[in-house]
Amino acid sequence: MTPKDARRRFEILRFFDKHGLAATRDAFGVSRRTLYRWKAALKAQNGNPASLAAKSCAPKKRRIHKTVTRRLWRRPAHLGGRERNLRPQKALQHLNQAG
Repeated sequence: MTPKDARRRFEILRFFDKHGLAATRDAFGVSRRTLYRWKAALKAQNGNPASLAAKSCAPKKRRIHKTVTRRLWRRPAHLGGRERNLRPQKALQHLNQAG
């Protein structure tokens, strides 16, 4: 089953192939770059419309904010005095459990 957004994108691409760039931009408000990105995704998956489904754009790794880690290193009592030499990741785990 193809998601609704993928079906809509596929229909927009069919319109684009039939009527061209200017008409597609006027009718749907989709940029040229987006249209060609969708076409490339469709071509890479051998025409499978499911390849046009929206994907997450969140970063795969997120950095730990320095202000949080500095605060933890300065105030180990904030962790209840259990472990004083914590790495930032471990310190955040303790904070999440306590909070």
